[in-house]
Amino acid sequence: AEFALTSIAFQILRSTQARLGEAFVSTSIAYFLETMDREKGHWRIIPRSAGQSPHAPWWNQTDRDDVFDCFSLNPTAEMLGYLYDCQQYVPSDIISLLSDRVISHLSGLEKIEMHELLCCLRLLRTETLPEDTRDQIRRKLTHLIDGIVACDPTQWEGYSLRPLQVVDDPGSPFMAGLEEAVAANLEYEISSQNEDGSWPLTWSWGNTFPDAWEKARREWSGIITMEKLLLLKRFS
Repeated sequence: AEFALTSIAFQILRSTQARLGEAFVSTSIAYFLETMDREKGHWRIIPRSAGQSPHAPWWNQTDRDDVFDCFSLNPTAEMLGYLYDCQQYVPSDIISLLSDRVISHLSGLEKIEMHELLCCLRLLRTETLPEDTRDQIRRKLTHLIDGIVACDPTQWEGYSLRPLQVVDDPGSPFMAGLEEAVAANLEYEISSQNEDGSWPLTWSWGNTFPDAWEKARREWSGIITMEKLLLLKRFS
């Protein structure tokens, strides 16, 4: 839980352009480096310790080491972006290692999983990312994005990759070909806002850890609502 919360905190601070406090940054980066698998050059999709706390059923790790131990761009690509932003706290060989691993893995993909794509998009938003690295990632994602975005509005009621998750800014390099879908998605987001100002979640934990889910649901509702408001502001 700590890992996910820390990475979400970085997402929020970046989205709101908030100034990062030195104590928060140094402590967070030290934690990221501590949890990194340096031998494999990545972070697990979910830390082993997460199994000891209430969690979504799809994060059950029992007898699934093959799923969670293998290299994934989720969350490694996203983490790399934060290390670039805070590289004064990071050994240069770590950034070099992770950059090579991310580029190598991404280059070999013929299709990409939704959450891996989202992590790569967060990496692309890193202002301190070297331009040659940015260009390589952008060119590859341009090909991989085709066909993965849910452009049918009936799919947006469920868990899917919406156009605005890929084109989250009017100046996005991935806008071409998605203009109509983005416009429709904007209308959908505006119309689906709840009366209390929040937005509905598209997932739940079912009957798993019901008390913990109620708390997690409120927290996720706040995160999603803030993301939607910032998104609409960028397109206003």
